[in-house]
Amino acid sequence: MEYSIQECSQLAGVTTRTLRWYDKINLLKPSRTAESGYRYYGLAEVNRLQNLLFYYVLGVELAQIKECLDSLSFDRLTALRTHLTALESEQTWLKHLNPLKQKKGMSLYVMKRNLKPLSEILWNRVRTIMERKRVFCMVMSK
Repeated sequence: MEYSIQECSQLAGVTTRTLRWYDKINLLKPSRTAESGYRYYGLAEVNRLQNLLFYYVLGVELAQIKECLDSLSFDRLTALRTHLTALESEQTWLKHLNPLKQKKGMSLYVMKRNLKPLSEILWNRVRTIMERKRVFCMVMSK
């Protein structure tokens, strides 16, 4: 089975621009490129894209994803455990940050521009990390 770039993007829930970017940085190459320049993806590429997106959603950087997927000795469980440790460290660091005390003028500035206070941004990040940890635990328990 072969998918056009449009079909592959819809299947994976990413844009065609994203797929072209992955091709440019050698993260996901199409199985073939037609004379017209259209990219086509086979099952192996779709599976690689699925793995790529799995790690991307968990917050792994693209360079690390490429290194993992290209490695012959890649161990998925070890990679997940390593990333989980990094997330736990970041979560600990964020929890120990004292939210910046905002001056009255700064609070007004934040309110006028519809900006989120730093403490809210930090706690949103902590919640994101906790959700990623939950997913990790589910994956590692299988």
